[in-house]
Amino acid sequence: NGSPLQVDALVLINCAVGTSGWLEWGYQKLNIHQLKAGTMTAGTVDYLMWHHFGKVDQCSQDVVTMYRQLFESHVNAGNLAQLIETYVARTDIGCVREMDPDKKKEARMVRCNVLNITSNYSPHVDDTVALNARLDPACCSWMKIQDCGLVLEEQPGKVIEALLLLLQGQGYAVHIRRLGGRQNSLPLVGDPPAVKGGSALPSVPDEGRGSPTNEETDASHVTEMGDDVTTTSSGAGASTNHDAAGGDDIVVGGASDTDIHITVH
Repeated sequence: NGSPLQVDALVLINCAVGTSGWLEWGYQKLNIHQLKAGTMTAGTVDYLMWHHFGKVDQCSQDVVTMYRQLFESHVNAGNLAQLIETYVARTDIGCVREMDPDKKKEARMVRCNVLNITSNYSPHVDDTVALNARLDPACCSWMKIQDCGLVLEEQPGKVIEALLLLLQGQGYAVHIRRLGGRQNSLPLVGDPPAVKGGSALPSVPDEGRGSPTNEETDASHVTEMGDDVTTTSSGAGASTNHDAAGGDDIVVGGASDTDIHITVH
């Protein structure tokens, strides 16, 4: 980004910061060769399903069936080959976690708040842990959502709630109402208390495999969202401004039986 100071925050889902490994590179070269020939093989479809869902048999089977049909019938093989070729040729992002105050100014760091999201069935959990280890613990939150692989399709409500808390932590007044339901805007979550230099809500560390270690988190905010939703806001402060008027309207579908209308002031 040519103007990094204009970025308030980042929401990253299953983000990879490093290069591809030899096993991934070799497997993808075979897929690319077949796809460039115009062939969408069963092996390629299985790979795409794994890449998106991870543990396919444990995810929502309605969503799994929809995506399998999409990959089998509605994907241009040649275009997909170029996309995969670009993905496996990715370079390391090169950001670091620098804790020395004297070196921070010159270090290549992500300096805005980051909400780093993954799911417990995702094959990219380790990638998100590696990213978390490179972020400043004062401004990053790592969150693993339970019982899903593709978080936006399977658990959109939990992602929306985390996004609302992130926006509140940035100082925005956020209200929500269901389209087609009651017309008054109602707060989804209460205003988190203003906390200097930390999370507005208590974090829940995940001790399972693929979770950040103490060294990797180093006071960053770790949250695991299951049926009883626990959320955390990232950022140094969590004050909101309810006196502001106007704002941008965002419509997010799929969180419930009706669409969700979010107003950000």
